[in-house]
Amino acid sequence: MIYTFKVHAPRSEEPLETTHCAHGADVLGHAKSLMEKYPECAGVEVLMLGSRLFFMPPNAAAATAINE
Repeated sequence: MIYTFKVHAPRSEEPLETTHCAHGADVLGHAKSLMEKYPECAGVEVLMLGSRLFFMPPNAAAATAINE
């Protein structure tokens, strides 16, 4: 299976970046690294086979970094 990660722009419908990872990848880690790469983004949407798994807003990535 393939996971799709869409980095949402703050004020645009077009994503800043769209990446893909294979099944077995660290999904949360990849989403967090995209948030670190684009600190100005509105969040990262994670999809599997076209269905939304979750949306990680910017403050959620910061909270996970504090808890580590």
